[in-house]
Amino acid sequence: MGDDMKKIVILSLLIVSLTSFASDEDRWVYLSQHSDGVDTYYDAKTIHKKKIGNRNFVDVWVKTIPDRCYTKPDGNTCYTIAKHKFDCENRRWAVTNLAVIDLMSHKKLSIFNSEPDYTDIYPESEIEFVFSKFCNGKIS
Repeated sequence: MGDDMKKIVILSLLIVSLTSFASDEDRWVYLSQHSDGVDTYYDAKTIHKKKIGNRNFVDVWVKTIPDRCYTKPDGNTCYTIAKHKFDCENRRWAVTNLAVIDLMSHKKLSIFNSEPDYTDIYPESEIEFVFSKFCNGKIS
């Protein structure tokens, strides 16, 4: 392969890798900032809606980024990624998967997985805001 062809191949690979990186960054869409300063995002690529009987359910991954990570002794910043499951008709929700991840190294600091244990959504809570975005058709 000639030098010109190698340059074209390398340039093409670079463009493809940058494009895929950019699209991965675009997957997290800003949702809100909590009253305590925590930023919340949802993963636009993993919203899953299903209907069972006359009930609608929505699964979505949510990322929260606090000002300070209290699970680490040095207090460095971390974020959580959690799979939220919403039962829209009964105004209930559950978290089935959760990971606390270091913001700089992207290493998982802790992981939690469980079966859904639904609980009520309280009025005027932060989760009610998220629930309303997905169950009231504002985000699809």
